[in-house]
Amino acid sequence: MRRGGLVLVVLAAVLSAPTARAASRSAPLVVAGLGGQSAVLTVPAGGAVVEYPFFVEPRLAGPDGTVGGVVIQRVRDGRLVGGTALLNVPGFDRALNVDLVDFERTKLPAGRYRLTLLGRGRQTVHLTVHGFVPARQLTAGGPAVPITRGTAGTSQTVDVWSEPLGQIRTGDFVLAGAGSGGANQQADERSMCVQAGTTAADDPCVPGDAVGLSPGSGGAAGWSGMLYRPGVLKPGRYLFSGHAGAVGPSSTSGHVSVVIALRG
Repeated sequence: MRRGGLVLVVLAAVLSAPTARAASRSAPLVVAGLGGQSAVLTVPAGGAVVEYPFFVEPRLAGPDGTVGGVVIQRVRDGRLVGGTALLNVPGFDRALNVDLVDFERTKLPAGRYRLTLLGRGRQTVHLTVHGFVPARQLTAGGPAVPITRGTAGTSQTVDVWSEPLGQIRTGDFVLAGAGSGGANQQADERSMCVQAGTTAADDPCVPGDAVGLSPGSGGAAGWSGMLYRPGVLKPGRYLFSGHAGAVGPSSTSGHVSVVIALRG
């Protein structure tokens, strides 16, 4: 059975901030480089909070389905502690944020952290840091070996797909989503399924954490998805299938799947 009825995230919760945080020191944290490159951030005594600004990044260089963003791992053991994925999707005039660990922000104790860029192209990711140091820019370096792979597709009105996610390992993140948007959009329907195997047979859909975003440009776009954190999907091969529909002379529908294979 296909999974439906995904929960919409209330954007008001994202855009609001506690009064206490307004009084804390804050500064922009900018990470620039190529997908797969990393930079190290040293957090002093007292710690810090990294925030992922929502709906402020411009669309990434590339078509719908282009992926960017950053993951944050502890240097000493490679543990993932934070990060956000950025997506270009139909009907949205800015890149969408999907936070990977914590919603909206991540608290970092004192220590050293590796920030690795997602996607494949050159990009700049803007974060906000509370609690230490003036504005800083990190330039990612090293081999540009992407830790992100995925598939995407778009179609006028109805997008129907069945695509392999490939081999999923124990420590991988998987993000799968679909939606539609455009001028004069009249309707929106989506049904998505992530299942074990390589063909859409009888294997049941695996439930993930629901992700919902709306509205896009002109209030006429919507996007829903499922986020699978490490350990939710057993190691093996998986398939992402479904359909997304929209009605309107300028409507576009599309889907994106992203696998983030973390390096230790």
